[in-house]
Amino acid sequence: FYNGKVAAARFFTRNILPEVAAVLSIIKDGDTSAIDVLEDALIV
Repeated sequence: FYNGKVAAARFFTRNILPEVAAVLSIIKDGDTSAIDVLEDALIV
């Protein structure tokens, strides 16, 4: 059981954790044009 937990933690730190900085950058600097549209522009 313990070895499985260690393997899962090792996988997470090697594969998932390095992506966090990139995803954070995308979220912080993301394009907001879709939410900046006025509501009247969406009414058909």
